[in-house]
Amino acid sequence: MSFIVKPSQLRDPAKPPTNLAARSLKNWYKNTNKQLQNYDYQLNYPPFYVPDVCYQVFHIHRYISLEQLQTIIAHIRSCRSFSIDMESDRYTHKLALIQIHTIPSQLPGIVILLELFHLPLVDTILFQQIYSLSEHINSQPYCCDCIPHIGTKETWSLQKAVRYACNQFLDKSYTKSRWKKLLDPLYSTLPSPTLNNMTCYAIYDVLAVSYLRRPVLESWDLAQLKKVTVASLLTVPLFTFGELEDISDDDINGTEQPSTLNLIHEPQIADELIIHVDDLNLLSDEPTVLPSIPTQLLLTKFVHVTRDVNELLIGIKNKHLREQYEETIPMNYFDRDDYIHAKQLLK
Repeated sequence: MSFIVKPSQLRDPAKPPTNLAARSLKNWYKNTNKQLQNYDYQLNYPPFYVPDVCYQVFHIHRYISLEQLQTIIAHIRSCRSFSIDMESDRYTHKLALIQIHTIPSQLPGIVILLELFHLPLVDTILFQQIYSLSEHINSQPYCCDCIPHIGTKETWSLQKAVRYACNQFLDKSYTKSRWKKLLDPLYSTLPSPTLNNMTCYAIYDVLAVSYLRRPVLESWDLAQLKKVTVASLLTVPLFTFGELEDISDDDINGTEQPSTLNLIHEPQIADELIIHVDDLNLLSDEPTVLPSIPTQLLLTKFVHVTRDVNELLIGIKNKHLREQYEETIPMNYFDRDDYIHAKQLLK
């Protein structure tokens, strides 16, 4: 998604304002260079795009209904991976907007635009429900190991990462905007063109983080990125029954045979929080060897596959053991109600 910028709207670095102090003049040059770079990318690359069917957008503010909020909460509780972005208001410089993208096991995900200047009073039920969103999101482990520029003079940029990895243009024209203004089209007083551009910017800025999540955390090369679908980038991969191996006698006896495989540690991405403020490191185009699914499963001690909330599947080695366990373990021992009851007893 990109916004049309006319050449007449561009600043001329050779003609700075004459009434600016030294610090303000430095910022003027910095912003001018960013504007010119953004325009150059716009001319030479197709816009970054994610199909609308991949996500739904929800505005959270004091006008949202409890029913809508419950829908969002239920979806968030089904997810364990999120990308988060933030925007500060151009004039107050205060945090005004938080964008949250859920990364579910199956599309669509949702993009939440949390409008901080338009929340309900803190002593209301609606505010408490909104606050509860953070309890689940913040309970996930935070993962940010890919920051190689720390301690160096190198810079990193989400826009450059998208250009390098996807050969697409992520427009940053609306970075400095009046983000304290209400963005929900049902209630906003902003002109329609401005509102649409700001909303699209906010959505795509956080979607770009999720889009590059797996390639960065799994150290993909560019060839791997070109082969995958958008759906696989914006979801959490799940194992299927066809990818599971039989349990060996060594696993049953508690012994382990030496392996000739060179196992590669792969970062766990099933539950994480990825936060972006302004940037993301560039991907490497060096080929990277990733472990195959069977290799990964060598490190797995057990397999637990849940097909619905009331069923638990446990793999048993042979028919004799299965019959033995069926006689000693009640069939309803692992249903949802018993699990919750047992968990409460352990507290």
